[in-house]
Amino acid sequence: MDYREMKRFMDKVTPLDTGCVRWDACKNKWGYGLFGFRGRVHLAHRASYIMFRGPIPEGLCVCHTCDNPWCVNADHLFVATH
Repeated sequence: MDYREMKRFMDKVTPLDTGCVRWDACKNKWGYGLFGFRGRVHLAHRASYIMFRGPIPEGLCVCHTCDNPWCVNADHLFVATH
């Protein structure tokens, strides 16, 4: 993992008392964070999953247990199908 990418990511979040980690940078119109990562723009929760959990299996989505689109806490993320 590239330390600079991790630091840049962590500079854009705020941990909350609820356990969620709020994405404070750019968001799309649905409230999902956007993060430039590995040469392209990713949804921030997907970048978080990759950085803290590993690759996202082909054909799967990254979902939130907390149902907050802006949350990037890897402990709140899981992979599933539509």
